[in-house]
Amino acid sequence: MALVRFFRSSFAGQYIATGLFGIVIWGTVLPSPPPMPEPSGPVILYSLLYNLLSGYPVLASLAGFVTALIAAMWLNLLFTRHEIIPKNSSLAAFLFLLFSCWNPAQMTLTPLSIPLLLFLSVFQSLLEAYNRHDPVDLAFSAGFMITVSALFYLPSIFFYGFLLTVFLVYRSIHWREWAASFIGLLTPVLFLAVYWFWTDQIPGIVKDYADFFRDITFTIINPWNEPGRVIPAAFLVLFLLTGIFYNARQMAEKTIETRKKLIILSWFSVWVLITYPFAKGLLLFHPSLAFLSVAPFLAGFYLSKKKTFLWEMILWIYIGVIVFNQVLNLFQ
Repeated sequence: MALVRFFRSSFAGQYIATGLFGIVIWGTVLPSPPPMPEPSGPVILYSLLYNLLSGYPVLASLAGFVTALIAAMWLNLLFTRHEIIPKNSSLAAFLFLLFSCWNPAQMTLTPLSIPLLLFLSVFQSLLEAYNRHDPVDLAFSAGFMITVSALFYLPSIFFYGFLLTVFLVYRSIHWREWAASFIGLLTPVLFLAVYWFWTDQIPGIVKDYADFFRDITFTIINPWNEPGRVIPAAFLVLFLLTGIFYNARQMAEKTIETRKKLIILSWFSVWVLITYPFAKGLLLFHPSLAFLSVAPFLAGFYLSKKKTFLWEMILWIYIGVIVFNQVLNLFQ
């Protein structure tokens, strides 16, 4: 039961345990690895990865694990450095890996695997920008990474709205930062436009983008239409709401800087919801973006509470559900 107590310790064992957990749980899908999701829309970088790795599902699954592990460790380091979660704990990394295994279909290289790393770069730029007088370079980098992310997963482009939201939260009124973010957003597009013009692909590319956005549906679609999906999804919603509400109640005890950083994490979850209708055939994978805010929120919740018996039980039940899902997948 002492899972949280284990992750409160400052020993290297918790980091080793996190990595071993990921290796073991990911290893259960390798005998029958899930296929890579097909590209959705004109996503040239993910299409390249799909063409290279879709014929090698074991290699694709291993690549998905490596990206998830890097994202987990980076997320843990980033948010402990900025005091959003307590230091000397890898609980956020463990939770991120745990969430990444919520369904066997997600345990491969998906269109969101690389964007998760790119959005961590966006977070790093935004968190560092708070204490910078004129963070033009960081604003440019954030905009640039959002566009690169859209070359893997097209709905990522709408997170430029999240970037503008952060400027409002920070009360940044310097036009240079807003302009730098927009220039960063356009820079990859300009390079690609030159290539498409040179190879006479612009008419076809424009049609592909127009077709993608023309077919957007705002109908509520439920891809979690079986117990193996809906039960873990219900736990994830519970964890998200718990983390957000707990941090909202604790806002008054935080410094202004920490409060604003927690607010932008909350806004990121809101933008994950806003962009949901644009996920199309990738609705099952889209919520993984929210793991970037759920993991640090929930880690802060668990590490701050003195009595965690009930919530540790819930976490153990969730782990049991994940393990049960993996066992069922082995026998299908």
